[in-house]
Amino acid sequence: YLYIIMARFPDKVSVEYDISPDTEINVPHLILQPIVENAVKHGIIPKNGCGTIKIEIKNMDSHVHICVEDDGLGIDNEVLPLLLSSSTGSSGIGISNVNKRMLTLYGHGLQIESEKGRGTRVSLKIPKQGVRVC
Repeated sequence: YLYIIMARFPDKVSVEYDISPDTEINVPHLILQPIVENAVKHGIIPKNGCGTIKIEIKNMDSHVHICVEDDGLGIDNEVLPLLLSSSTGSSGIGISNVNKRMLTLYGHGLQIESEKGRGTRVSLKIPKQGVRVC
């Protein structure tokens, strides 16, 4: 997905990776893509100028910590709690579905932090033991 976006918007989107070299884990299908897509579509593309998406994957003791952060438009405080529920209508369904799948698979969902005008950070944890991949 990111290769296509970077080819389509070469002067609009840049990507930084910070991935622990010793990290190997199976991430369930369609967990990261909707998060990255939302960062591009709602954070970076509508922003004036170029924006950056940072993907961080860190190997922790019991889990792998994954974070997708952008320096885009950010999310209104009123909208932020609604993103993890399915009550947002057509907007936010991808994030809501990812959150539901994370809750079902691992018992915990996404963490979203955002500041209007500064960007958004979406974090998740994938346990190393007993991982179910769908």
